[in-house]
Amino acid sequence: MNRFQFVDDHQRHHGVKRLCQVIGLARSSYYHWKATAPDRDARGAHDADLAARIRVIHRESDGTYGVPRITAELHDTGHRVNHKRVARVMRGIGLAGLRLRRRHRTTLADPTAAKVPDLLERDFTADTPNTRYVGDITSDLTPRTANLLATSGSMLANQYFDRAKSISDRNASAAELELMPAIMHGQRAEFVRRMARAFDDLVDDLHDGVEPRPHDMAEQIALDLIIQDAEAMHTDADMLNTFDQGLPNTPYDYDFDSLYDLLFEDSDHIGYLSSKRAPAAPGELEHLFEQFCSLDERDPDRGFRR
Repeated sequence: MNRFQFVDDHQRHHGVKRLCQVIGLARSSYYHWKATAPDRDARGAHDADLAARIRVIHRESDGTYGVPRITAELHDTGHRVNHKRVARVMRGIGLAGLRLRRRHRTTLADPTAAKVPDLLERDFTADTPNTRYVGDITSDLTPRTANLLATSGSMLANQYFDRAKSISDRNASAAELELMPAIMHGQRAEFVRRMARAFDDLVDDLHDGVEPRPHDMAEQIALDLIIQDAEAMHTDADMLNTFDQGLPNTPYDYDFDSLYDLLFEDSDHIGYLSSKRAPAAPGELEHLFEQFCSLDERDPDRGFRR
């Protein structure tokens, strides 16, 4: 029970003034809480209705959809709601999306090699410094991989800027549109330019030496397309030799499968990449640019490269 409710329950016997003095509560705060009770009740009813809709979508996805994808599904059915509210309601009812983790092997053990003895016998406690050392071996976004991703992202950004101009000039070819996910084929030029900037923002992260973490669903889609394109470029040995010049070689270079585990929180964007999706009507995909609540917002005044 909160303090406001306590005062409300006992005010007939002890009075609001005395109760507020005893528990250190301003009377104005209590009366404001009392006056806004109908609004809270209405909001609670709306949250209950939203929770029921979320449960249906989550169940129909076999428990795989998270906040971004459920928000998109709600928008597709005409229910305009902010992703932060969806996240709050999902936390309240104990629902979460499935986070897919692609399995990958970083070491191929030699079955004929002698086993290294466990000298510590799994006891890692140490009474004095510098007596026992513990290390971890993990894969990371290596310089060569980051360079290839940045190159791929820049090329895709330029392609999307070109497509936006073609749409503005009303001469976009079918071949140009096919380069975009099917669901985006009906979008206006400004939407395509914002997608181009999503590629550029991820490339800027790579150039700054940080992992390209998607800030919204548009960037999550863009990052997946970047990885797919980089993996295709990786098969061109001559092109790869050009990109590799001067960069250190590591065993984890071009481990594309591990990038999904490293850079993605979930797989909610996968549905947008399906070639079977019908093109959305102009303006229906604006929710893709809604900021994820887990990351700081990008500079709203950063503009466009082209």
